[in-house]
Order: sequence, then C-alpha cells, then structure tokens
Amino acid sequence: DPAWAAMQRSLRNRCGSLIYFFRRGDASCMHMAPKVHEVSNDFERLHGGDVAFLEVEVDACPQTARFFDVDFVPAFRVLSHGEVRDAFSGVSSKVFHDSVARLET
Repeated sequence: DPAWAAMQRSLRNRCGSLIYFFRRGDASCMHMAPKVHEVSNDFERLHGGDVAFLEVEVDACPQTARFFDVDFVPAFRVLSHGEVRDAFSGVSSKVFHDSVARLET
C-alpha cells in the first residue's frame, strides 16, 4: 500500500483503468485471472498508455482493498480519470467483458 498515493496520481491521468482484486489460491480468482490477463493485454495493445490494468492482492494491500470497499474476491473496479465508474464482484465473464467495454466509452 505504500505506493498507493503515486498510483492514484497515475490513475487520474488515465482515460480508463481496471483494478482486479484477488486473493492467492482462491478458486474463483484463479478462474478469472486468465480472462483478466487476456483482455488486459488486448486492450493495452489497442490503447497503449491511455488505459491501465492493475492487479491488487487483497492480503498484501488491505488498505487499497478497503479504500475501494472490496468485501470479497474476485472484485473489479472500473475507473475513468481515477474515479470509480463501475464496481462488480464474482466470476461472470459477461459482466466482466461488458464492464471492460465501458472503458472505451
């Protein structure tokens, strides 16, 4: 969490960001991780530095998880210029893809 202040400044400069909150060894998180990585690679390739995909391990960064009101994992926060535009949890691929698509709007 010590680097969180610098990260917040960086997020405010991005058109869109997705934060993926996870816990090591959690079955649901392990299910979503490949989807997150695939989409993040594709999206960053298309949009470069205008977007950011971040992974936050909730046990290693509890203050960050609390800041974003993460109660369980996997959890996602979609941001625009540092402001939360969407929040969801769970393993729904459709919800995940729909929320990522909103980064482009």
